[in-house]
Amino acid sequence: MKRIRILFLLFALSTSGLIQAQQQPSGTIRLSVADSLSQPVDAAFVQLLRARDSSLVQTGLTEADGKLEFTALPLQTYFMVITHLGNRTLHTRPIELSESTMLADLGTLQLQTTMLKEVVVEAKTPFIEKLSDRLVVNVGSSSLNAGSNTLEVLQHSPGVKVDGNDNISLKGKQNVMVMIDGKTTMMSGTDLANYLRGLSAGSVDKIELITNPSAKYDASGNAGIINIRLKKDKRSGTNGSVSAGFGQGVFSRTAEGFNINHRTDKFNVFLSYNYSYRKALNDLTLYRQFYAGSAFNGAYSQHNYIVIPYSSHNVRTGLDFFLNDKTTLGLAVTGMSNRFSPYGQNTSAVIDSLQRSQSSFNTINHTQDNHYNVAINLNARHLIDTAGRELSADLDYAHYVNQSNQDFTTNYYALDNTLLRSPDILSGNLRGMLDIYSVKADYTHPLSKEAKLEAGIKSSYVKADNDLKYYSLQNNEMQYDTSKSNHFIYTENINAAYTNFSGNFNKTKVQAGLRIEQTIASGNQLSTGQKFTLDYAQLFPSLAFNRRITANQELGITLSRRIDRPTYGQLNPFRFYLDPSTIKEGNPYLLAQYTYG
Repeated sequence: MKRIRILFLLFALSTSGLIQAQQQPSGTIRLSVADSLSQPVDAAFVQLLRARDSSLVQTGLTEADGKLEFTALPLQTYFMVITHLGNRTLHTRPIELSESTMLADLGTLQLQTTMLKEVVVEAKTPFIEKLSDRLVVNVGSSSLNAGSNTLEVLQHSPGVKVDGNDNISLKGKQNVMVMIDGKTTMMSGTDLANYLRGLSAGSVDKIELITNPSAKYDASGNAGIINIRLKKDKRSGTNGSVSAGFGQGVFSRTAEGFNINHRTDKFNVFLSYNYSYRKALNDLTLYRQFYAGSAFNGAYSQHNYIVIPYSSHNVRTGLDFFLNDKTTLGLAVTGMSNRFSPYGQNTSAVIDSLQRSQSSFNTINHTQDNHYNVAINLNARHLIDTAGRELSADLDYAHYVNQSNQDFTTNYYALDNTLLRSPDILSGNLRGMLDIYSVKADYTHPLSKEAKLEAGIKSSYVKADNDLKYYSLQNNEMQYDTSKSNHFIYTENINAAYTNFSGNFNKTKVQAGLRIEQTIASGNQLSTGQKFTLDYAQLFPSLAFNRRITANQELGITLSRRIDRPTYGQLNPFRFYLDPSTIKEGNPYLLAQYTYG
């Protein structure tokens, strides 16, 4: 059994890059921006670029004190471009990060005021907009959307990080809720990252980074919300566009797509399609040490080389029907097919407690992964009167399928490269299905030109069905392995209601709201008969206060209560053996965690 467990090491390394972030040193760049009067500059737009090819690495906005920090940067040479309205663009000197200089503190960089001879007004949308409650990345107005996917644009957005395990964080916090057109995506980790890789940046209009969501939004996610708004053409008649992109790194990549839209006074029809192909490379050299207490027991010296080709198709179509000037009915259908087929090998040298080489093993991986999903949305919008009272409703259904066929073959060798025994062979047929049903209604009631009251209700039901079947070589035959196979079903029903007030009074902006959510969940481990149920209700208040002090200074206070519910994988009590010393196991009795921020 212990030897067979080694097979799962390659699976962990090739699909998630589990240890990659721990193995590669990284650096930090720190700076402060001031104006010509040596006063801190708030919201200066800073672009961090790679020196060797001027490619964009990351972007950021300075805080009210003018400070900004870029962290977890690969050790190489960079430079920065700093812009701010009314000041000249500043290009910094080259900034080198190395093992001897892992922190580059640039001190205070001073901008020079632009002397205007004449004023020309142009209607151009900035790449980054800072609003009172969010940052908006206008993807459609940037050259970044050419040949890129949505995950790459996210990585370049201020405060957003994507680690080696495909976890997305916002301002250093994980557990971000990602939404598409205001609708929650139930995917996380690698599944979500693969979906975003397959979504062309050319189909995205803007990305909203909401660090302090109001009570109108679901309470999940203590880091806030990333809302990806897709393009919707509002021009009359028939309009369309075609895009194509090509990139070259270690491997080449392509991205092609088109969209077409036809709008009249009575209806609007739209269709878009995007295809992308790329290869990811996982080339890791690892040295893993094992201890029993403080005693050194041995180590693995490993080289993992995996190539992962990705092929993605995304389709979006729908119809908006304008009943009259006040009422609109809509239908939207989206579909995605994402295929990736990792192949490669892991070679490991086994070292004993006296630092002597004992043997080696080599694992060859062939995997076929297919992810599919389809989502349907019915929506209605009704403007009650000219004062701005509005009623809206949405009905959603989404179906996700993940299918993975895995084959691992491990050979064991003595120091003279002779086979120690017959190979271990393990194959897996993993299938996961996720069905999501949701209905919600929202009401907006203006109290004045500068204040409004919102209220709404929502109910959602989710069913996750994960069936993992493993077969191992036993007595020269592939037999069903009950110790590794698993079938886990999880259901979750969330009922919610909210009310929210927002207003702008002279120089003061106020937002206050309250949301209540009831969660009813159950899990059924069919392999062992283990079951659990959860039923709880919680209140989630939110508050935001912003006071304009001067033209360049603003005082803000925010407070909100958020919830992080365990993911389906964290609740699944089945054990996954990643390697002889690492076991991944869910806990069906995990409780949700709550945060104030």
